[in-house]
Amino acid sequence: MWRRGYAGAVIVVGVMLGFALGCPAHADGGPCDAPAGPAQYPDKFDWSGGSYLLGDLQGVRNKATEAGVTLCSQYNLYAYDNARGGLKRGVDAQGQLFSWIDIDLGKFSRVDALSDTFAHAGYYSLQGRSITPREVGSFSSVSFFEALSTNRLGTAWIERRFLDGKLSLRAGQLGMDDEFFLAPTGSAFLNSTFGFPSWTGTVLPGGGAAYSLQGPGTRVKYSPTDSVTLMAGAFTGDPAGRSNAVPQLANRYGTTFNLNGGTLWIGEAAYSTAYANSGVALPGTYKIGAWFETRHDFNALRFDTIGLSLADPASSGRPKRYGNDFGVYGIVDQTLFSGEKDGVHKLSGFLRLGASPSDRDLVDLYLDGGLTFTGPIPGRPTDLVGIGMAYDRISNAARSRDRDARAFAAFASTPALGASQLAPVRDQEVMIEALYTITITPWCTLDLDVQHVFHPSGHVLATSGPNIGKVVKDATLIGLNTQIKF
Repeated sequence: MWRRGYAGAVIVVGVMLGFALGCPAHADGGPCDAPAGPAQYPDKFDWSGGSYLLGDLQGVRNKATEAGVTLCSQYNLYAYDNARGGLKRGVDAQGQLFSWIDIDLGKFSRVDALSDTFAHAGYYSLQGRSITPREVGSFSSVSFFEALSTNRLGTAWIERRFLDGKLSLRAGQLGMDDEFFLAPTGSAFLNSTFGFPSWTGTVLPGGGAAYSLQGPGTRVKYSPTDSVTLMAGAFTGDPAGRSNAVPQLANRYGTTFNLNGGTLWIGEAAYSTAYANSGVALPGTYKIGAWFETRHDFNALRFDTIGLSLADPASSGRPKRYGNDFGVYGIVDQTLFSGEKDGVHKLSGFLRLGASPSDRDLVDLYLDGGLTFTGPIPGRPTDLVGIGMAYDRISNAARSRDRDARAFAAFASTPALGASQLAPVRDQEVMIEALYTITITPWCTLDLDVQHVFHPSGHVLATSGPNIGKVVKDATLIGLNTQIKF
């Protein structure tokens, strides 16, 4: 069924591609361009200017904007072929309808007490099958919007701004990946790890309060100058809850609002010259942050409660427990070449580094980075070509436990223990992505994407698919992604 769906998708994007090569690219600057970033509340916007497929909706959007309401919607669709390796070969396609509303409550209500107060709510509807858990088996998802097919509440919050907008407080259902961990250049890539790192998604309970499992939280942000921003937040420690071992099934509709999994505290400081009229020829953004999670049981990866290796047949099987977890990270995002005076030909790069304790975290070191270049073809100033890489290192404790298992298996007399001798020692997962983004119209883009994953999940044995019990091979994926803004 999905092979037929994939063929249909190829035909559609093929027509789009032909149209793209014959049409000029257009710049875009509307209020619905960056749903993952800070909300925009325009006083005026020409919705009929061609930036969105449905335009002004017969005047509805302009009237709504005048009343303080911004209505946004976009559709994302991918079709990928796992050409080789992974859990199994195959083709999958998935679509996501993402709609959201932003409201300037002061303008909408005309109540002075609500001036500088804003509300936001988002909704996701996903169709199709996710390719990563079925065919690839990697830490990071092939697509930034890949998730369980369902209808789900996204972020929903109220924000109050003070000091002429320099200080703001936001509370509600939040995602850390909306404002923390972000490298602006990394947002051009499709793999999910370039948004919310696969490192944090792997080690935090429920994958952390991020897409597609946002959760209760609050954050405060202070920007004393255009170049300096300080943020701190407190999020639910487990956005999924424990009613199901699969986080997305435990919180299938985004309405669990779990408050029983502890608290994740996070802080980030940023310095940036990438703002309007900064006067800097090669602007950059530099961030440092840290997170700390409390009131949650984190299991030791190697030792039990009495100090024996968990791989030892004499072990109690009960891992040592830690009451908290923590991590630090840093980000450099830099324009490397600004090109012509109009800024069309632009080379940018980014680098992110994160680390957390080895004794309780499966991934203890994370690194990603990449380069993007806009305007690679004359006459197409908004097309983009990019290459990125992500590295997840399996912690020393996990590797040591694997070695312990192999050592004990070497002396085991039972077939069950002897079989574990064949299990590899986990090491790392490395993902490389190359893409070309084509601006077809102001409201439609098409991505041609190739990804290769070395050692999915760190070099493990397959637990599903036709090769159960065998080492998961490196995976190569070829795909198409399109985004339509309504």
